[in-house]
Amino acid sequence: MKKILAFSGSNHSNSINEQLLKYVTETIDAEVTLIKAADYEAPLYSIDREHEGIPAQVSALNKIIDQHDAFIIASPEHNGMITAFMKNTLDWLSRTEKKFLGEDAPVMLLSTSGGGYGGKNQLAGLEHILGYFGGVTKAKYSLPKFGENFADGKIISEEENKNLAEAIQLFKQSL
Repeated sequence: MKKILAFSGSNHSNSINEQLLKYVTETIDAEVTLIKAADYEAPLYSIDREHEGIPAQVSALNKIIDQHDAFIIASPEHNGMITAFMKNTLDWLSRTEKKFLGEDAPVMLLSTSGGGYGGKNQLAGLEHILGYFGGVTKAKYSLPKFGENFADGKIISEEENKNLAEAIQLFKQSL
C-alpha cells in the first residue's frame, strides 16, 4: 500500500480543518503520517529570498513529502481561495522541484468551515494548482457547518459520515 501523508493548509493554532483532517486520518483504515505544515512555516516567498536559498524548513518538509506516495490535504478557505499560508508553502515547495508531489500522486482534498458550503469553493483552485506539482485529485470532501456537524473530535451527522465514507472509498481505490 502507498504511504500517505496528511497535512493542512492552515496555520491557525485551533484549525477546524486540522480537526477534520485528524478525524479523517483516524477513519481511513490506512497507514497515514499526520503532520502540522505550520511547523514548517517559511518566510513569504519572493525571487529575492529564493536567491538566498531554500529555507531549511521547506527542505525538511520536501524530504517528508518525498517519502510518501499519496496525500490528504485539508485546506481552509479565505475569501473563496486557498489560504496565503498554503499558497506560500506551495510556492516554496515548487522551487525545490517542480513535481514535488511525485508523478500522478493520488490526492484527497478536504475542507470545512462554519458556513453552508464547507469551504469547498477553494477546492477547485487547489485541485488545479496541485496538478502542476504532480498531484491528481481522486476524492474531495467538504464538511459544511462545522459547529453543527462536528463535536468531540468527530463528525456527528450520519449523512456527512456517509458522504465522507464515499470520498474515502474513492481515494483508497486509487492507492
